[in-house]
Amino acid sequence: MRPFKVSASRLGSFLLRWSLFPQEARFSPEKIVIRTYGFLALTSSEEEILWEKVAGFSHRNGVFWDQVSIETRGQTQAVISCLGKSASRRIKDVLQGLEK
Repeated sequence: MRPFKVSASRLGSFLLRWSLFPQEARFSPEKIVIRTYGFLALTSSEEEILWEKVAGFSHRNGVFWDQVSIETRGQTQAVISCLGKSASRRIKDVLQGLEK
């Protein structure tokens, strides 16, 4: 897998999460890193998920934006929301590849 990065929709992040800065998710061969910003980006948090910890995922289709939840072993569920259709499809394809 080649490393890639996806960002949530700015408009969706503002309307649904009241954040001016969208979530970012970086996918590398070693892990997934999800960065979530607080309002005005005064705070941010990063969640790292090792591929061997991924237990499953769910994909929720929305009218405008999608959401992907990644379930892990021994950790909390990670959620990437306000994703464009192409970004959520790419994440879904990568996570489905783990099942094979």
